[in-house]
Amino acid sequence: MFATRKAIVSGLLTAVLATAGFAQTSDVWMKIFDGTDLKGWKCRTANWKVDTGVVTGSGSISFNTFLITDSLYGDFHLKLEARMPGTGGYRNSGVVYRGKITNPTNFEVGGYQADISDGYWGSFYHEQGNELPWTPVSNCSPAKNTDWGKLEIIADKDKVTHVVNGKSCWEHSGFKVLDKGIIALQLHNPGDFSVQFKNVFIQPVNNSFTIPPDRAYDKDGNPLFVVGINLAPKAARNAGRGVGGNLGLGTSLYDASGRLLPLFGSPGTGESIIAAKAGYGKYFTRQ
Repeated sequence: MFATRKAIVSGLLTAVLATAGFAQTSDVWMKIFDGTDLKGWKCRTANWKVDTGVVTGSGSISFNTFLITDSLYGDFHLKLEARMPGTGGYRNSGVVYRGKITNPTNFEVGGYQADISDGYWGSFYHEQGNELPWTPVSNCSPAKNTDWGKLEIIADKDKVTHVVNGKSCWEHSGFKVLDKGIIALQLHNPGDFSVQFKNVFIQPVNNSFTIPPDRAYDKDGNPLFVVGINLAPKAARNAGRGVGGNLGLGTSLYDASGRLLPLFGSPGTGESIIAAKAGYGKYFTRQ
């Protein structure tokens, strides 16, 4: 019964928005590193620090240690920027996905990995595993070793693609491990160099997870506001509630998943649209 109501609500909102001159898109991203602290991550704090939107891994170590997400992800599209400033040490890093923690004391992990190392960005390596051999890619690295590079990982069921600076570098179908796992950023032993990450975003593939309202961003990294339709501006201003009615009529707003949206603020005189902060995988933009 709920599924039927959900479908009705979704169709109603889509129709109303289309009539009002809005187009639907699904390019919604979740920000998983906010640039100010390591909330949502765990690590050896001696090796990872945050400053002005960038997280830096550094220090001398005798094992590979990682900055690890608290959450698990299965099918996803991850994008981030990384670099290794300077010239010292063994400049080798990477991003492990669908992984698991193998040593909680040292924050060591095993799993599939997209390499971030001088001359081999986008290569595949199975950290602590042997499902596939190391697959070197030598034509995807940034122009300079110290430049910021954009790495994307697209994990869709048994198929994974590594993309560097918009170029598809490596792809494989037929992975055996399909369960959810951690995402982890690597500081490779013996250290003595720095690796930096910023602008870390992820979006679901195959509806694998839901993006919370306060962590929804567009493809350019801007906070996202879902646009809804308010058919009764006067009623919406009444007591500042902005909710009520039935199935999106009156002053009720629902997103494309059938969830009731809260209204933030009141529409001005004669306005019939309002911005409701949400982010459930779909949003609407003015045509």
